[in-house]
Amino acid sequence: MFDPETDRAEFFARLMPPDGYETDFAIGTTYSLDLETALCVPLSVEMRADSDSKNQKSDICKIASLEKTADKIALFCNNGQISADKNRIPSGRLHILLEKMIFPVTLSSKGKYASFHSKFWLIRFKNMENENDVFFRLIVLSRNLTADKSWDVIYSEDSVAGKEANDKNENLQNYVRYLARLLRDDKTKKGKMEDIANELGKHSFNGLKEFLAFYPNHRPLPDFFNAENKRRKEGNILVISPFVSETTIQNIIDHFDTVVLITNPESLGKISKTWPESETFKVYVPNEFFVHAKMYATDKDIYLGSFNASENAVRNNVETLVRFRRYGVRAFETVSGELLDEKKKMFLPVSRLNVAEGDAKDTDDPAQEILRKFLSLDPSAELKNSTLTIKTKKTFHPDLPFGIKPLETDETDIPCAEWTSGNSVTFTVKDKKETLSNFYQVTIGDDFSKVVIIPTSGLPDGREAAVLDAVINDTNVKDYILYWLDSGYLPSFEERGQETDEKKGSTFRGGAAFSGLYEKMLEAVCRKDAADVFEKLEKSLKPLMTDERLLKLIEKFKTTAKEAKKQCWT
Repeated sequence: MFDPETDRAEFFARLMPPDGYETDFAIGTTYSLDLETALCVPLSVEMRADSDSKNQKSDICKIASLEKTADKIALFCNNGQISADKNRIPSGRLHILLEKMIFPVTLSSKGKYASFHSKFWLIRFKNMENENDVFFRLIVLSRNLTADKSWDVIYSEDSVAGKEANDKNENLQNYVRYLARLLRDDKTKKGKMEDIANELGKHSFNGLKEFLAFYPNHRPLPDFFNAENKRRKEGNILVISPFVSETTIQNIIDHFDTVVLITNPESLGKISKTWPESETFKVYVPNEFFVHAKMYATDKDIYLGSFNASENAVRNNVETLVRFRRYGVRAFETVSGELLDEKKKMFLPVSRLNVAEGDAKDTDDPAQEILRKFLSLDPSAELKNSTLTIKTKKTFHPDLPFGIKPLETDETDIPCAEWTSGNSVTFTVKDKKETLSNFYQVTIGDDFSKVVIIPTSGLPDGREAAVLDAVINDTNVKDYILYWLDSGYLPSFEERGQETDEKKGSTFRGGAAFSGLYEKMLEAVCRKDAADVFEKLEKSLKPLMTDERLLKLIEKFKTTAKEAKKQCWT
């Protein structure tokens, strides 16, 4: 269980490769995200756990890690659930570099409020000296990829490779294949994910009893969620769910002798009409914090993941759960005893008498419903000359004031277009073309605002180079190159402070040398992937250089690395 004050650091630490290994590919899912937090993903999968945490906050680290890892990360999110909070939007147009790794999902479902709600990571790590030494890290959690500090839970386990294929991971393999099918336009990542799905057949997660994924045409519900699976009441269950619905809680009550529910005060009205007057049904609410965890502890098994005790989760959403055993046959007793310890006062008991009746049905915010409708019309955008056009396949009639514009950054001042009715809106962008991206900001009504991803054709080449050019300068290019050569190493702020005035005077645009840089190049040249690293570094810096001496040095090391690879690694 996460500590709300440190859970983000704990989560990102689990994305990091262990000593001697590197991240080969990472698959992630989240319901909501903010772009600033998303920038921490490439940093985590690339950097070592012992790296200077202050360095990781710099734009140089963020840019370099994105350039190195964007091709080996596939992050899926529910389209329309990206935060528009200006404090969570990266400065300097860094969000443009996130386009390669974030893939929006818009579900088409009979369910009115179906959401891509999964919270899941699968990371393939490989030994840096032996590419046949591979393992996977499975992470299933209730946490979204945001700066929120709610109370959440996580399950993490590393796989063990076997010689023979097995069917233990069949559910996991099929879920990865489902996610791969969502990558319609990125055939490279799609192929990589399909390869990973096949490779999982020779790996085992020994602590895991079952991986459960819920997606279209595949809903393997546990018995206690299934109203059709009636049986004699038996055993106990602790339900932790921030959001609940009347029918789902009633199904659980019908399956167990004793039900203990932990939820938020805002959700109590959902079950007020059917709240049983019985000592076998007890309800608790958090004491001055928000519960976002989703967990179900029976006498034998613990289920943990993204799955709320709600009708949307049961019938419509894409969700993920793991089932595992802990504490023998005393899971319910142990977990509930620890959480509901009266001395800790984490949770407080609630009586039905203190709860007002509420709407038992799952409902949606009117603005959110309008946004869902807009995204269901498959919007696209096209930049032609100086005109940007956003269009939908059918006419869109919003019931509230609806505005849309390219995502605002420090530099853009493109006015918001009001979409009253029709199937398109246009903008005149002129000299703002390099600031454009697939990210757009939508405002609905008075106080609803989200970022959405809309595929945009005609965007100019050189947008990424422009982002680099705006950030990289004489004083930080050394850090940029050092990060490329060794993601775990950057000189600390204290080390930088000890540089002489003469070294500080070295210039980037003029191509002068830097203290320690040549030594790092020498160390890097014998690595197995050195040739690729130098080649990508050269490609990244080439558009920015006015003096080619440093580029020629990088090219010389690239050639040397290729020769070393032939001699040492073939």
